[in-house]
Amino acid sequence: MTNGDERDPLHDDPVLEWSLHERLGGERPPDLLAGVQARLRAGGPVRPVAARAANAWLAAAVVLFGLGVVFGVALWPEGSRGEVPIAPVQDPSTAEPKLVTVFTLAEIEALPLTTRGVEAQMVDDAEIRALTRLRDLEVLVVREPYNETFGMGLKMTAPAAPRPLTAAAWPHLLSFKKLRRLELSGTVRAGQLDKAQLAGFAEGLESLPLLESLTLRCMDTSDELVAVLAKARSLRRLDLSFNHGFVDEGAAALLACRTLRSLSLRGCQQLQDRVLAPLAALPELEELDLSLIDGINWRNNGAVMSDDDRAIFERARRFADKIGMGPGEATLHALGAAPKLRVLDVSSSHYVTAAGLRELGACRTLRELNVFGVRDHSPDWVAAMPPELERLEVCCEHTDDFCAAVAEHLKHLRHLTIAACYQITDRGLAAVAAMPSLRVLDMRQMRGLTVACIDSLLAAKQLEELDVRHCDFVTAKHVARLKRLLPKLRKIETSVEAAAIEQEEKLPEPTKR
Repeated sequence: MTNGDERDPLHDDPVLEWSLHERLGGERPPDLLAGVQARLRAGGPVRPVAARAANAWLAAAVVLFGLGVVFGVALWPEGSRGEVPIAPVQDPSTAEPKLVTVFTLAEIEALPLTTRGVEAQMVDDAEIRALTRLRDLEVLVVREPYNETFGMGLKMTAPAAPRPLTAAAWPHLLSFKKLRRLELSGTVRAGQLDKAQLAGFAEGLESLPLLESLTLRCMDTSDELVAVLAKARSLRRLDLSFNHGFVDEGAAALLACRTLRSLSLRGCQQLQDRVLAPLAALPELEELDLSLIDGINWRNNGAVMSDDDRAIFERARRFADKIGMGPGEATLHALGAAPKLRVLDVSSSHYVTAAGLRELGACRTLRELNVFGVRDHSPDWVAAMPPELERLEVCCEHTDDFCAAVAEHLKHLRHLTIAACYQITDRGLAAVAAMPSLRVLDMRQMRGLTVACIDSLLAAKQLEELDVRHCDFVTAKHVARLKRLLPKLRKIETSVEAAAIEQEEKLPEPTKR
């Protein structure tokens, strides 16, 4: 076609038009040979006719192929259509490149220009600048491991002369136009931006259309910095765990991140129930981690704290007064109305109660729940959970009544953790082990069990993974029997020495009896 409706004779396709008219309207196409002969007698150009003839044959082939597909689908047996395998569409965000770990400027300069994933440890601003020649970079992880410990975790000694990453590195960190995931962990100084640096940070986020995952873990980002995270228009996953720099204002600003599907506020001790509850309004939220907000698991600075660091921690500690610290009934009530929530972790929370969990049960999309370490051990809330729940993790003082409730109400449960539940006996274990849906059972350190429970485990033919570590009654013979008699078991964790298990497996069958 040319301008307007004027037809270009060199690109018209009369054969296609004739074929359609013949199929749809019963018209017969004209004689092509007669048309060509008439054009030659009239002295018309031969070349356009040849071009049109070639196009005609191609168009005719396309039409015939299309008609064959139409008739083939029409004649396909009705019952077999659903059996045709459809290749799954791969999510580009899951196809991450393998990370190359670097520590020095020399290692950075030796990286090929085609490098797509880098983990840089204990590097400074200049070394980050040296990375900017990698224009295909999709994943960048920057870590200062000596600032990553928390709570009672083993501390790592800082270097004698640390070269910390600072806020001056942000223009370089945000210069990779293909960046999909950016992770900063322990880079405390990088979270302390002045007003001008903050404006540049916001502009940099806006310039990264592919950025889906952002981690600012074990650092002290301000309320003002959190407030501009919504500039990342494609942000799906945000990890602010063990980050003590923002408080109420920053948490409220997260509501502007409307595209978030996964959010981690793990170990953010300064956040209270009343502040966390509004986050349930995030429309796309599927995964939420509010674990370890317990007044114990504060982030540890491996290096000496500056005056700014101390001021940030002091402010955070004023908010973390343990009265309403972390998720409680208000948060669970609000999450009961969350439209897409599938995974929730509120482990080690002081204020999660059975009453709050019953309200959470209104969230019918919930599939995974971690209440490990929660102090309210009433089993009443189990019946309120969505029956489609697939994963549940608890510990501490739960009893056989809890196991009975799980077996009765959670018919689709595939993964159950009841580690360190000392009040659960052989009877309770037998109830959950017999669940046809159960595939993974974590029963570490269960002191209320005896060797008699092995028979219940041997009858659980559906089990695929089993954790019996720190169960003193479990011997090498038991492990060997479980491995031999559970047909689907592909992984077993045990405190029994591997050599003893291997020796037992080599013994002849009669000896084992």
